Amino acid sequence: MIVFRLAQLLEKRKWSAYRLAQESGLPQPTVYRLVSERPNTDVRISLKVLDALCRAFGCDVGDLLQYQPDVIDPPKKRRRT
Repeated sequence: MIVFRLAQLLEKRKWSAYRLAQESGLPQPTVYRLVSERPNTDVRISLKVLDALCRAFGCDVGDLLQYQPDVIDPPKKRRRT
């Protein structure tokens, strides 16, 4: 599973969504959508938005996205009969 770490970066900087919109140049609705997404949901984000976030935070993509192995066993394959 890929975890989007935007909330942690905002908290670390003590930035609001409004401040992030100002710093990144992204439209406020885009930033508010990203901030309000429930954790571990299917977040859709473009490379352009990732680039703007990285520039605003002065970070790498790896600071925004983190891979965590799933804790649930993958589904078993069916046997062909």
